[in-house]
Parts: sequence; C-alpha cells; structure tokens
Amino acid sequence: MTEFISLRLAWRLTRSRRYGPLARFMSFASSAGITLGVAALIIGLSAMNGFERELENRVLAVIPAGTLTSAPGGFSRLDEDLKLLRQDPSITYAEPAVSRDVILSANGNFAPVKITGIQEESRAARAMARFSTLKTIPQKDSDNHPSIVIGKSAAKTLGVSEGDLVTVMSSSDGALGNDGAEDVKVAGTFSVGGQMDGMLAFMRLDDAVKSAGLKAPNLIMLGCRDLLKAPDQLYFAAMRLGERASLQTWMETEGKLYNDIQLVRGVMYLAMILVMAVACFNIIANLLMSVSEKSREIAILRTMGATRSSVVRLFTLMGFLQGARGTLTGAVTGCAVSCFLTPIMKGIETVFHMKFLNPDVYFIDFIPSALVPGDVLLVTVTALFMSVLASLFPAVRASGIEPARELNV
Repeated sequence: MTEFISLRLAWRLTRSRRYGPLARFMSFASSAGITLGVAALIIGLSAMNGFERELENRVLAVIPAGTLTSAPGGFSRLDEDLKLLRQDPSITYAEPAVSRDVILSANGNFAPVKITGIQEESRAARAMARFSTLKTIPQKDSDNHPSIVIGKSAAKTLGVSEGDLVTVMSSSDGALGNDGAEDVKVAGTFSVGGQMDGMLAFMRLDDAVKSAGLKAPNLIMLGCRDLLKAPDQLYFAAMRLGERASLQTWMETEGKLYNDIQLVRGVMYLAMILVMAVACFNIIANLLMSVSEKSREIAILRTMGATRSSVVRLFTLMGFLQGARGTLTGAVTGCAVSCFLTPIMKGIETVFHMKFLNPDVYFIDFIPSALVPGDVLLVTVTALFMSVLASLFPAVRASGIEPARELNV
C-alpha cells in the first residue's frame, strides 16, 4: 500500500504544472538526452550487428575458417590427412583445393589474383555460386581452355566479360611452359563486395592441379564450429597430420574487419553511455530543484507520518519515471529506425548524391541493420538503472528536511 501511494505521489509531482520554467526545461532536457542516447545506441548496435551478419554471410561464406598449405608439390598423404581432419569434432568440413598467386592479363591490362581450385560439389563451390552468375564451373571448352570465374572488379580492370580469354601468368609454374603462361576462358563473374572482387578467382580442382604442375592439391580448406576459436581449434587439429603444413586462419586474413567492428561497437557504448550520463545529471539537477520547491510539501508529508525511507522512495520513483519516459521514447524510436535503417540511408545517399561506403574498399556498399532484442533490453535496463542511480542523491537530500524548520518559516 505504501509503495502504491509513493507511486501516485511521484506521478502527480512529475506531471505537476506548478514547476517554474527552468524546472520544466530541465525535466525536458533530461528526458530528451536519455531519448537521444537510447535511440542512438540501439541504432548503432543494430548497424554493427548488420556488419557482423554481412561479414559472416559474404566474406566468411567464400573464404574458409582456415587453410592448411602443403610443402611444394602438394599433399603426399591427402586422403589420410582429410580423414584425420574430418574426425575432429571441432571441424565442420575439410576439402582439398589448390591455391596459386598469379597475374591475369587481357587487352593490355593486368590484375594480380589468387586462383583457388575447388571441387564441383564442395562447400566453397556452393558459396561461390551464391554470388556468381553461374552455378558450377564448366569443363574445358572445345579448344581445351580451362574455365575460370573471376570477380567483377578484376573483370572490369581487365576489360573482359563471359566467354573472353585471359592469360594466366606465373613464372613459378613449370606446367605452363617456358613462358609460364596459359590461356583460360572466363566462364562467369562473382561479386562478394570490396577488395575480394579484385583479388580472387576460381577454377575446377583438376584443371588447377594440372595448370599449377602439382602432383596433388596443395591446400586443405577447413571449417570450424566456433569462428572466434578457430586459431586454437584448427591448430590442434593440424597437429594430428602426418606431414608438415602451414596453418592460416580467417582471423589473420580478414580478422581486421571483425576487430574494427568490435572497436567501433566499444567506442559507441562508451560515447552513448556518456550521453545518457549527462542526461542523468540533468535528472539530479531537476530533482534538487524539486526538493527546493516542494520542501514545505515534504515537511507536511513528514508530519503526517511519512518516514525518511518513504521520502527517498518517492523521489527515487520520480527520477525513475523521468528516465522511463525518455527510455521508452528512445527505445521505440531506435527500434523503428533500425528496422528501416538501410532504405533510410539509401534515401539520404540518393538525395545528397553521396556514398557512405565505397564498394571498392568495403565488402558492402550499403549500411546494414540487424535489430537484436537482447541489445534493446540491455540498453533499456542500463538507462533505467542510471536514472534510478541519479535520483538517489536528491532523494536522500529530500529525506533530510526537518518539518519544524520548514513549517515555521
């Protein structure tokens, strides 16, 4: 019953029209600051979640969690190695492949790329098909030219399209002849986004083995159940092999993207919490002004039997209600904007003729968004907790008012 009375009094005092203009402005500023902080934090976290989702669905869908590279000539015990790796519970797949650093040439233009030879039914082939203009890499054509699938950026640099011939040059490949060159046919293109479109190319595994002059595939692509633990899990799996091989994980090649996302997320947390802290300071100032203006009313409540703890509870509830108003408004606004963040940002780009993300640098050319309920709950609870925390000092100050002194003035 006492809690209900305190809540009713807090609600009436919060909505009272007897405050002065400065007090009303401070109340509005505190709620607006919390609204801005909560909305901005939810929108920012949704954008970071969107970047993580696109990183996993695009970049990490094309490149494996880790790769094992053999000594020159390829793996001598490929079947045994694959069997050992597939028995490890932390590895989701282990597939043979070929990796070569070459230079593509056509129309007087050059493009350095990494050719990856993959099996037709492998996970890498299925991932490549998601972003490619064709589902499978064709066999050699009637002129015995191997097929290759290159990124759109590389195709643009070379000035080629589907059906054109490009020259693969690699002085270290003895199978290509004295000049280290071979003509291949562009079977299609793919577009993952960012620099990968200009750095990767795919061939059939058997064609890649022959073109590179290898006896067997020189690469094993590995998948991992927990991508964040890939370095440790894949290292222990690689130790079981019966031959020497070098391990490289996605954290070494693309980990900087993930680290950048986490860094921005951390900075965003800090910045937005500081914004909400400033807003909570306004709650302190507003409640202190309320204590000064309502000192006689507080004294009357004390003479009617209100205890110090009930006065503390009253002003704590007042701070909670002010914070809840801003938090609820900010949460609704943040969720609404997050759900439509991508079209909103595209509209801004269209109106102002600008581009927030350069597709030649980043792996996407739009601002993604993924609203996670857990983030909304975390931000909301944090804002409410800070509001209650900010109201404790004014509440204790109010509970210290002496009724006799105030009513005898």
